[in-house]
Amino acid sequence: MTDIAIGLGVVMLAVTVLLAVISATGLRPNGLSFEAHVPAHLIEGLRAAPDALAPGAEFDGDVSVRMPASTAAQTALSVLTPVSGLLFVLAGAVILRRALRAAMREGPFTLTVATRLRYVGYLAIFGGLAHALIVAVTDALLLRSVLPDEHVAFSWSFTFPAPEIVIGFGMLAVSEIIRHGVRLREDVEGTI
Repeated sequence: MTDIAIGLGVVMLAVTVLLAVISATGLRPNGLSFEAHVPAHLIEGLRAAPDALAPGAEFDGDVSVRMPASTAAQTALSVLTPVSGLLFVLAGAVILRRALRAAMREGPFTLTVATRLRYVGYLAIFGGLAHALIVAVTDALLLRSVLPDEHVAFSWSFTFPAPEIVIGFGMLAVSEIIRHGVRLREDVEGTI
């Protein structure tokens, strides 16, 4: 199952990067389409201003701006979010795969399995925070690329990755439980 997940993740990553490269190198004349999310408090008054958006950009809904033909920099920024997310997921899947193989080979209650689960926990916590930061920065830079300077200096919003943090701490807890079980088993075997 993990092999299938890793394979699908690699294919998705390759397709995303390939589309970005094709768009950025000009092989596709019109760049990839992307959306920049404009905070609602910046929307008021922008619709009436004739120079509110960069040339070629148009309002699409209340708080998103669609850019049908992006530049190479905009394409790179818009691809960074899914690529970083896929990389973190792939790294976690590879570590979990190694933990499962170690559990099948040596048994589930070993220090190897506990260590690999600890790595998954740290990856979930710090990877989730890093990905949320990447999303916040790329969204802010994309917003800045579609709005002229006089309308926005710099605006960003950070979404705290609560599910990833909870999963990470859960993995760390399971890792500690396994470590404790290994120590208890060693103590019992030592007294017999």
